[in-house]
Amino acid sequence: MSAVSGARNVSSIFTTLKILAPIFIFVYIAFGFYTYKAPIDLLTPIASCISTYAYFYLKGFHLRVALLIVSFLWLLNNIFLISIAPALMELALVLTSMVTIYRIIAADEEDYYNNMFK
Repeated sequence: MSAVSGARNVSSIFTTLKILAPIFIFVYIAFGFYTYKAPIDLLTPIASCISTYAYFYLKGFHLRVALLIVSFLWLLNNIFLISIAPALMELALVLTSMVTIYRIIAADEEDYYNNMFK
């Protein structure tokens, strides 16, 4: 699945073909059905589908919120699987995403107030 994620990331950066997103989402859903054993196994394909949608269709604030949700799903997955190092890594990504979202909101508010009287 790492190869699929790598191909998804590269194609979302270097192409504007949004038709690729449903193809990647289909692959992740098929992978989810193939590997399903318990409800916890749904977190991985759900997170992958959300991130695929975000990479191809979202920008700025909305992209960051979607990636925060994805990081939180991966954090839950790692906690349930008792994977300490990956859980700590995802916790760092969650915190970094939260700081980035705060900065985007603060910058937008500053722009709003700076342009209010122009």
